[in-house]
Amino acid sequence: MASKTEVSDSSLITGSINLGESQVSNLEGQYVYFKVGSKSYSVSLKSGTTTDGYTYDYSNGKNAQESITRSLKEVSIGGGKTLADVIQVTADPYNAADPEGTPFKLNFKSTDTANNTILFDGGSETAIKALGFTNFDNLSEEERQIKPEGFTEDFMNKQKFFEPKTFAQRVGGTSMSFTYNGTTKSIEFDSAADIQTK
Repeated sequence: MASKTEVSDSSLITGSINLGESQVSNLEGQYVYFKVGSKSYSVSLKSGTTTDGYTYDYSNGKNAQESITRSLKEVSIGGGKTLADVIQVTADPYNAADPEGTPFKLNFKSTDTANNTILFDGGSETAIKALGFTNFDNLSEEERQIKPEGFTEDFMNKQKFFEPKTFAQRVGGTSMSFTYNGTTKSIEFDSAADIQTK
């Protein structure tokens, strides 16, 4: 189906683009794995806005908790349950008087009533380190187990959810795609090092 009249002004408008250094989430766009019993499940820590108007946001404890919980709800584990039915995400601010502020700590607690062993089973390197698992490959299953009381303070004290990145570091090595009349074309950005030298 095609229109005989112009359907847009052909303009693509972004918001303002910060070309300098800014704080970037180490969770947004990453992925993690959880193991329930003998099965492992992948959870995408999504970004952007959904069709129902929800915007994923990891900028503070309250929003990060909501965004991760929403991602857990999208992963079915059978029996009509999702990961959100067996794993509770909590966000504890350092300053209880400012619950939406940063910095904050994230924790995962087992709420499973079937007595399954639930493990934090890995994910992208950036997400693993952000959650405080700096030496993940050498951890035992016991250390990675999600218990009703959650992870230990040792892991949470090593959490680092944001880091400063330049524009070149944010877009270097990534790509973006455009679709027009059913044809999709992608633009590949140079590496961060190449962008900085140009």
